[in-house]
Amino acid sequence: MNARMLNRPAARTALLAALLGVATAGSARADELADAIRKLHARIGPALVGVKLTFESDDGERREFELPGLVIAPDGLTMVPAPDRMQQQPRAFFRKFEMFRTERYDDPIPCKLVAFDSIAELGFVAPAKPETSAVYLDLLSAAPPPELGQPLICFGMLPESLGRRCAFELTRGGPLVAEDKLVVTPWPTTFPATAVVTMEGAFVATTNLESRVRIQGTPTVRMASSLLPAVKYVLASRKDRPEPWLGLAGLVAASKDIREFYELPAGRAAIVVGHVVEGYPAEKSGLMAKDLIIGLNDKMLTIGATEDETTTAFTQAIKKCDVGQPVKLIVWRDKREVPLTTQVGEMPMTPAKAERTFNKDIGLAVRQLVFQDTFDRKLPNDQKGVIADRLVQAGPADSGGMQAGDIVRKVQDEPIDTIKDYQRVIEKALADKPKEVVLSVLRGTSENVVIRIEMGRAAAEKPARRPGKPARPAEQP
Repeated sequence: MNARMLNRPAARTALLAALLGVATAGSARADELADAIRKLHARIGPALVGVKLTFESDDGERREFELPGLVIAPDGLTMVPAPDRMQQQPRAFFRKFEMFRTERYDDPIPCKLVAFDSIAELGFVAPAKPETSAVYLDLLSAAPPPELGQPLICFGMLPESLGRRCAFELTRGGPLVAEDKLVVTPWPTTFPATAVVTMEGAFVATTNLESRVRIQGTPTVRMASSLLPAVKYVLASRKDRPEPWLGLAGLVAASKDIREFYELPAGRAAIVVGHVVEGYPAEKSGLMAKDLIIGLNDKMLTIGATEDETTTAFTQAIKKCDVGQPVKLIVWRDKREVPLTTQVGEMPMTPAKAERTFNKDIGLAVRQLVFQDTFDRKLPNDQKGVIADRLVQAGPADSGGMQAGDIVRKVQDEPIDTIKDYQRVIEKALADKPKEVVLSVLRGTSENVVIRIEMGRAAAEKPARRPGKPARPAEQP
């Protein structure tokens, strides 16, 4: 149903019947409700936008897809879904953003990426030319979770084929199925419902600003409370929110056999600590590898339906903490409970955020080393060099024996400490038009390999590759 349908008497009657569950044909109350919804449509519609993303990899593979967006600030700051698989792609691959609005969908607005939030799986973009009076939905004044049966309205933008108009469906609040998710009935199916609001226009939840989630087969919507930490941070800082981390790796749920071996009381859940990273909060608190974590913030862990659920519940609880926030752990050590207090730290830089460069002449993309690279291979934290991230198949570097994951330490016998060193040395080397470029690389943990890249060999027009399957851009959520 759209705004024009509200002018029909039958539509007004249907609206009231849907909202109140009674027959109210021709009543003044029906007209009042129709007018109220028409005003909401006019106020909320301009805040619903489409955001087209152009994704282009090092070797020129190009894809475009559109995301549903919600304008959340007067300067045009817009929230879009950004699932984990999307955020794992190199930032440099997100080449262009364009915003499409309902009132001028044929006039795209150039945008820039402001931030990603890996915890809430959201992205934030803003017009390249700042605005001052964009129509927006105030998420900071979001309504509390709706009561069971409370009338709600789902607003969304129709796809391009239908003119990108704002549409809506009437629904009701259903039961809570998780602390941040609830059911709405009936489920909106005819358009991408971006904003679920009360009859007064207060934001309650969103459907398509996340990967569609089902809990026990039930379609659910995501409540405003789960979005607010990400929104507040980006509104204040205009940058990525730090991801909380204790400095632990290799966490696995303790099986029944392990719990019995360590004589843990029956019915207790536990997570086995695989590694405690030096210099991070967990190590400073005294936590050790092979400790069993059995409690967090005065609550004992619970055994999930699967072992993965036990570990996931713990890591998600840490993610909901703020960096710098103190947390209490209870560990099982030497057959007794040991209380520890630590502080939430910040997750180290990820490969996706690392600075990178691609040279088409040799068919090789490299990026700066990050914690994950050195930790996984037990290399020094201050390891020098840059890491080969992607290779063009049958290109010069690939044909010369280079492998993704090799750490470049020298180019033409000049040492490489940082990515700026690499850029400077490789440009200087190629300017001399050499017959070959010689790289000294570290492969694995200790193998030193000399790579001789023959120049003049034309790179084939094939996708860049890395270990396993080629990385693909995220599909539209």
